[in-house]
Amino acid sequence: MTIRSATTLVAAALLGLHAQASDLVCRYVFSGQGMAKESAGRHPDMTLSRGKPEPGHALGGVRLDAAALSTTAVVLTNAFTVCAWIRPLGFGSKAVGRDWPNGMVVNSGSGYYDGWRLVIQEPARFQPVFEIGRTNGSVAVVAGAGLSTSIWHHVAASWSPDGDRGRGTMRLYVDGRLEAESGADVAPPLPPNAPLSIGYTDFGVGSMHMDFAELAVYDRALDAPEIARQFLSGTYEQNLAPPDARAKLLGHRALLLESGDADAARRLWRQIADDESCGIVPRILAAEQAGDAPAATNLASRSDAPDIFKMRYGVDGFSDEACSLADTPPLPLPDRRLHVATTGDDAGTGGADAPFATLERARDEIRKLRADGFADAVAVMIAPGRYARTASFALDRRDGGSETGRVVYAAASGGDDIVFDGGNRIAGSRFQPVADPAILSRLPEAGRGRVRVADVPEHPAGQTSFGVGENGRAVLMLLADDAALLHPARWPNTGFITETNVLGATASAIPLAAGRAPRWLGAEAPMAHGYWRYDWADAALPVAIEKTDAGLSLTLRKSHCYGLAERPRFYVFNLLEELDEPGEWHYDAATAKLYLIPPEGKAPQSFTLTTLDAPLVAIDGADHVEFRGIAFRHTRGDAVKVRQARQVAFGGCDFRGIGGAAIVADGCPGFVVRDSSFRNLGHGALDVSAGDRRTLEPGGIRIHGNAFFRVGQFARTYTPAVLIHGVGAVVCHNECRDMPSSAMRLEGNDHVVERNDIHDVVLESDDQGAIDLWGDPSYRRCVFRHNTFKDVGGAGATDCGRGGIRFDDAISGMIVYGNTFINSARGNFGGVQIHGGNNNVVYANRFIDCGIGVSFSPWGRERWLERIERNPEYVEKIRQRVDVFAPPYSTRYPELARLREDFDRNFIWGNTMIRCAQPLANPPIQVESLWNR
Repeated sequence: MTIRSATTLVAAALLGLHAQASDLVCRYVFSGQGMAKESAGRHPDMTLSRGKPEPGHALGGVRLDAAALSTTAVVLTNAFTVCAWIRPLGFGSKAVGRDWPNGMVVNSGSGYYDGWRLVIQEPARFQPVFEIGRTNGSVAVVAGAGLSTSIWHHVAASWSPDGDRGRGTMRLYVDGRLEAESGADVAPPLPPNAPLSIGYTDFGVGSMHMDFAELAVYDRALDAPEIARQFLSGTYEQNLAPPDARAKLLGHRALLLESGDADAARRLWRQIADDESCGIVPRILAAEQAGDAPAATNLASRSDAPDIFKMRYGVDGFSDEACSLADTPPLPLPDRRLHVATTGDDAGTGGADAPFATLERARDEIRKLRADGFADAVAVMIAPGRYARTASFALDRRDGGSETGRVVYAAASGGDDIVFDGGNRIAGSRFQPVADPAILSRLPEAGRGRVRVADVPEHPAGQTSFGVGENGRAVLMLLADDAALLHPARWPNTGFITETNVLGATASAIPLAAGRAPRWLGAEAPMAHGYWRYDWADAALPVAIEKTDAGLSLTLRKSHCYGLAERPRFYVFNLLEELDEPGEWHYDAATAKLYLIPPEGKAPQSFTLTTLDAPLVAIDGADHVEFRGIAFRHTRGDAVKVRQARQVAFGGCDFRGIGGAAIVADGCPGFVVRDSSFRNLGHGALDVSAGDRRTLEPGGIRIHGNAFFRVGQFARTYTPAVLIHGVGAVVCHNECRDMPSSAMRLEGNDHVVERNDIHDVVLESDDQGAIDLWGDPSYRRCVFRHNTFKDVGGAGATDCGRGGIRFDDAISGMIVYGNTFINSARGNFGGVQIHGGNNNVVYANRFIDCGIGVSFSPWGRERWLERIERNPEYVEKIRQRVDVFAPPYSTRYPELARLREDFDRNFIWGNTMIRCAQPLANPPIQVESLWNR
């Protein structure tokens, strides 16, 4: 017995009710223990074939457990659709194994070796499964969404051929929405050897305790709008359903109605929002869908509303904007000033007309001022020029200031012409054509006439190994012209070698053209850089090259920490023998000579080789120090190191040609980097820590308005533009682009990442996100909002995946809302990827042209409990480094009280998926997916 509401009648009149009558093979409508005759007139009525139905009831349909109703087989091999209205109550008395409970809904034949069937599996989710039988076992598609018990659901399945190939596509719909789809290579069902049946028929499937109201079978594949019309036109009474389940279904109906009857949809949303018996989350989401911001704000202010809504609507002390620097100009420069110039004299007074020559002299003058009792702010004004550094400019506790007595090192004029430079600048006039016959014989023929050579003063050391498993702070020798980093000579010139590893755990064979062998055997210190075992861990290692019968073999001189894959991908560099492309170079450490082919179309005016392996600036304990408008250039290691210093800031600075990180700041509360540029860096840009994770005291880090381009150019993984450790950092209004791996990595709690533009990142590595968090379930409540992700992941094939935001290995309790993900899902990853974590909220985001919207790698109960209760590493993280079961963690993050039970429980609410083939991929049993469109 169907009971249609006025809203549904309006929708039915607007959209049309059924497929053409000529397509209908059979249709059965059930009421209580009886049934209507088959209404299409093309098939016999159904009769009781097993057991008997339960007594009649008020909600209509026939109630089944171990009973079955059957008629003759339906033989459909061209195209078909089956539609059923069911109300699951639980799995029935005929169980098939404890580990895999399931229940038969409807079948024609076994559905395994022939015919087809609809089955329900998983007691926590009641997932519909559509199977087509094969002689060697069925082909199946599984719905991502489960069914709510005590709710009437419309389940539809179809198979449609793809052209004239005789094969086609399976589709499975739940409540009018496509939930699963196969590839286009599924053969039609084999003719069934058993009747068309409803209920328990064995065939290796248990019984379903359910109400069954309607069954319709069509001899063609209904399209998605037709399936939606079936759902909208056949509403069954839901008054006895739990309020939240009823609200979920009404909201789903509203989503389907929006394009055809927006007023009817809005009325349904209002009905949910006003229903005080519903939970607070569906009510707020419904108010948003209805366009009623005041109602949503009012509901968000209730005590039971989750924090994510309080943030969005700015209630109860929460805010949707965390960056206090967004509209705050830098403080004015202090009135008390000292001056430094390249033309100055350290014997001068430091006045504008008698500047000092060195930063050290200005620093020492400030020390004298402090010793004389001067506590106010001081500025050191630095005139334009290149300030060559052969050692670090060091500041310690004597050189800091106070809240009212800052010390500012500032550019005396605009632009980037005030340069702290740790490189060895070599004028173009010093480069001469190569004349040494021994060197010429080692060069490739294509490069011999173009290679230039110059002597390098001070005889700097050559390149050492670097990357994952090596010294993460290993210095990198770089060569730069005025615009970009140049690349060491390598083979191949682009891409990687991917030959089979044949020599065991530390080596790989490389087949080479015979002409290369004589030259390569003379290479002095060759190295190979690549992904030796995993595509998320690169390293550059020294190699030995030997002649073999097949050509050459390459052997690693030191093992990589993860060993070797069967087919590692790498390239060989540090080879004079492969210097053949414009912009390539080679440094011979034995003779201190630099060889290069100048960039195309450019005369070798001036090149800078990094030689300083100490920081340009080293700050240890100097509080309230600021650098403003300074360019930092050409170090082999980190450009700036700061340790245990409060309120240190860098504003309007420019970092280029840095071999290590641009700035490393360890234990630095109130650290600020704003309006600065970071380009062409060998490692990462920022590595900053502040805050107390045991007490959750915020560190006050602010990273605002910066540009990060071409970061991690040589050490290519785990060297992001922004690496944060600690508590309460804000990273906002930055642009990150052109990076081989992640743009940002976060460690810790309560960070806010908002209004950043991140694009063209994770271009080379795999199993990474543009923003990545890993491996600690005590990290909590980081907020990612209003960011834009675009073109994440390279075009090449991946073993795992690449996405916009990745929560890896148990990352839990994070908040993702209001972001836009455009073409930011590759491989098995969605725009957001959740691996084993729980209590993550993904809300009100837009996913555009992402193959997958949100993807999951569920752990399940046993793996989750093994990690948090028995794995020593994880136990240390959640019970020793911090204690998640005691204050402040237990009070700040109340979900931790359910740490054991909440495995795989995540919340995906109100997101918009545009041209996404899979809105959700592999959702775990406990996921709550609500009104994603």
